[in-house]
Amino acid sequence: MQKTLSKETWIEGAIGYKSLASRSGKDVNVIIRNASGQFPPLGADIRQDDSGISVGMVGEEGHAWLSGVAENQKFTVVWGDSQHCSLHLPEHMEDTANRLILPCH
Repeated sequence: MQKTLSKETWIEGAIGYKSLASRSGKDVNVIIRNASGQFPPLGADIRQDDSGISVGMVGEEGHAWLSGVAENQKFTVVWGDSQHCSLHLPEHMEDTANRLILPCH
């Protein structure tokens, strides 16, 4: 969801409806490493290349949970003023229960 906070006031007995924008896709548990085996910094933002939408954040030791993603999708991991690296999900992700190790170039 882009807008994660909504504040509404309802009158007693009222039934309200609110339209919320959301995205669909898979949720994937990944570990991100660069070519030398180092992890991106804690808190680095992971964004879809095609939309720029944030889909996750790098945790300790490169762990990240990506939500609402698709197979074969590309992402940019961003931190600091201008540091970044790119990663790419596999073309086939049948078993997303296992953690994927993704290289970040």
